[in-house]
Amino acid sequence: INKLQHASDWNNRPRDLASLTRWVSKTYEKPVSWQIVDVRTPVTEWHDAPILYIAGSKAPKFTPEDIAKLRAYVQQGGTIFSASECAGRTFQAGIRQVYARMFPEYKIEQLPKEHPVYSTHYPLRGTPVLHAVSNGVRPLVIHCDTDLPASWQLRNVVTQASAFKIMANIYMY
Repeated sequence: INKLQHASDWNNRPRDLASLTRWVSKTYEKPVSWQIVDVRTPVTEWHDAPILYIAGSKAPKFTPEDIAKLRAYVQQGGTIFSASECAGRTFQAGIRQVYARMFPEYKIEQLPKEHPVYSTHYPLRGTPVLHAVSNGVRPLVIHCDTDLPASWQLRNVVTQASAFKIMANIYMY
């Protein structure tokens, strides 16, 4: 998983992916890694991972060039996963605006509880609530308004198991 470094508050939870990938690696007995990629680097350097992770509590400040790079990453086969931190309403609104600019032909919609992402490996029955932009074939971006990164950061594997399991499902999907 690549964590995107960008101009806004991208690293509120500095150990989020370290904890998540540790859990995934241990659970599946297969090494899974993460790294930070800077929005200023070429898109070709983002393809080390199938998922680009964007998090924050404030509205992201992406330039038109940044948005073009995000679109290119997705069009080249990647998937973006974003999560709002600290009940960040400005991030929620801001990331939705970014997605609308990235893919004006598609709307962000709540995934139904029956969507395969909720049952690919772990049966989660629609929890946590996810929204996605889809082209009708696959989700291009998936967004969660729940602060999943807080659970990962704190390693709340038992009390917040769904926060870990949903990412395992997204990765498997």
